[in-house]
Amino acid sequence: MGSRFRGNDRERGGERKLGFLEIGREGILLRMSRSSFQKETYLQIYWRTLLQSKGLFGTQLAFVVLAEVLLQLSPFILKIFVNDLVRQDVTKAGHWLLIALTTTFSAKFFYRVASAIERPVSLRTFSHIDEYALRRVLNQSYLFFINTQSGQILTKIKALALSFQTIFSVGLEVLRFVIGGSITLVALARQGGNVFLLGIAYMMVGGAYAWRASRKIKPLDQRRSETRAKMVGYEADVLSQAATVLLFSTQTHEVHGFRKRAADFRKAWMARTTQNQRSWDGIVAISFLFEAGVIWMLYQGWRAGTVTIGDFVLCQALIAGVIRNVHSSMTYLGNWQDAGVDAEEAMKLLDKEPDVQDAPSAKKLRMKKGEVVFDKVNFQYGEAPAVLKDINLTITPGERVAFVGRSGAGKSTIVKLLLRLHNLSSGEIRIDGQPIHLVTQNSLREAISYVPQEPLLFHRSIRENISYGTPNASDRQIIAAAKQAHCHEFISKLEKGYDSLVGERGVKLSGGERQRVAIARAILKNAPILVLDEATSSLDPESEQFIQAAMEELMKKKTVIVIAHRLSTIRHMDRVIVLDGGKIADQGTHDNLLKHDTLYRDFWHRQTEGYQKNG
Repeated sequence: MGSRFRGNDRERGGERKLGFLEIGREGILLRMSRSSFQKETYLQIYWRTLLQSKGLFGTQLAFVVLAEVLLQLSPFILKIFVNDLVRQDVTKAGHWLLIALTTTFSAKFFYRVASAIERPVSLRTFSHIDEYALRRVLNQSYLFFINTQSGQILTKIKALALSFQTIFSVGLEVLRFVIGGSITLVALARQGGNVFLLGIAYMMVGGAYAWRASRKIKPLDQRRSETRAKMVGYEADVLSQAATVLLFSTQTHEVHGFRKRAADFRKAWMARTTQNQRSWDGIVAISFLFEAGVIWMLYQGWRAGTVTIGDFVLCQALIAGVIRNVHSSMTYLGNWQDAGVDAEEAMKLLDKEPDVQDAPSAKKLRMKKGEVVFDKVNFQYGEAPAVLKDINLTITPGERVAFVGRSGAGKSTIVKLLLRLHNLSSGEIRIDGQPIHLVTQNSLREAISYVPQEPLLFHRSIRENISYGTPNASDRQIIAAAKQAHCHEFISKLEKGYDSLVGERGVKLSGGERQRVAIARAILKNAPILVLDEATSSLDPESEQFIQAAMEELMKKKTVIVIAHRLSTIRHMDRVIVLDGGKIADQGTHDNLLKHDTLYRDFWHRQTEGYQKNG
């Protein structure tokens, strides 16, 4: 591969890590290490986010513990109250009744305070996890977004935050269970060995049964999560192409497609629900046997005179609490598992190691003149045949170069490699002498203005779309760029002018209008390297004439790379590179290439003859 090749970061050696949580005043940040990718479990992420609110979180836990302890004291106070009533000591009974009511009220009040604290803690953490997931996804590579449905991505990253809320609530319930269970065991121990042992046995058997049941349900939960992601992904894909569906009148076909995936989800959900019901039947039977056994023991103790009515009331209250907690554990484990499976599925997505990463010692690109060098560049997708073969090319600063060729010749791949959307198979690309795999991806792409053949617009205002990539641009600069791109005229006629929303992917604008907005964006960015992927392809002849003049101004003092399909637009380029079969077949000026028997001349004659026939 040669000593210069560093396209695949694995050749650099060492373990790579891409991102990890950094907690700051503005929330959880995904700090992108230049050479590292650290995988974390969802529980680690949840815990780190909670630490940012550790003051409120600690206060909430304190109130939960205090409330639960007071709630567990109520049966003991009730025991004393009942015994005083049996002895007909009304005065003491009244005092204990007042204490019982005060204790219960205090417990409810503290729980109310804990609940009030939980909301800001939970919501704040939720938003931070959501931000973490978005940042993590946005730092994925180009291939990730090509190979993954946007609907599935959205479903899974949202599931990570939504699962936190469930797991957070379950965690608090587990804390209550531990406190209540400990107090109950101590109380049962004081009532006698048999009752205590039976309580221990029940909690162990019930807990083990609940755990075993949850393990059986987990694969069903995974299937449910997968089918839901596919169902939502399909739906999102259909909605994103709603216009195509209407044009081809395939509404019924798409509804059938969705129905099939919805049926798979429903089937998976029903399988999970059926197994869960079977588990509940088992725990109910175990609980019945435990309660019957304790009541029988207490009854025998009462007959023997060793158990008072108050003891009976206390034990019944404690038993009810134990059964309630064991039953709740089934629900908690089920909810935790549901949320955990969704979170694990999300982490599988987020933990995918990006194909393209910054080198360990990557530095910012230092632009000097704008020279671009392709040095023995080879590229292929996986095991597929090579797309580019031994490309050697130097584009001098300020030179305007056009790439032409048949479909599949490698024109667009050249641009993708320059933008480092893929790693090279071998060779090296340098900008001003700096290998692009040794500079940060952000600094590389900041130095390049890219205008694609299909304009990429957000469902935002025209102002935001033009200033995308230059967020600090003033209105004066935005308008000046729009005028230069000849889109100020149609923008001014819109009801809200530059504040007009363009619709999803810019559907409210015509193809030519979208293209001019994209060109205005490139003009405003004013990067030293300009890449045009047939940037005037969507313009009408009149608009194209204006734009060509504007593009001449835009190209001044810039290194320009043009992907050309319409050869009439590149006649004035400094050099034309003809690609064929992934190799450079010819290069030269437009006029020189036409003078010789070249592939370019063949392309030119075919296009001009086609225009004449169409004319």
